[in-house]
Amino acid sequence: MAQAIQPKPSDNHSDDAVDWVQVMLTIERPSPASLAGCTRHEKFDILLKNAERQRMQLLAWIQAHGLADEVLHIGPPTSLNLLFVQCTSHAAAELAHVPGIVDVVLEYELPNKTL
Repeated sequence: MAQAIQPKPSDNHSDDAVDWVQVMLTIERPSPASLAGCTRHEKFDILLKNAERQRMQLLAWIQAHGLADEVLHIGPPTSLNLLFVQCTSHAAAELAHVPGIVDVVLEYELPNKTL
């Protein structure tokens, strides 16, 4: 498992400056048993639908926990068990608590932006 992402204080002391990061979320996959016997195309469809469902659940969780202002972008779902999110370092740390999220890995920090 990757090292936990810790919120960091802004280098710029302005309340409007936000430290944005890009993180890669690993989402739960369907069990191997549920994919057994499926064709390659069927597996692709199942994995893509799973990612779409997980993305929708992630969006709902973000709204319910008041983090919408701290999430800049959530990438489109793919057939892989990954989602890419641009958010504050605080939101990145919180995303580890979302049901269905297996891991949160910091990809890189984005240049400071003003809201």
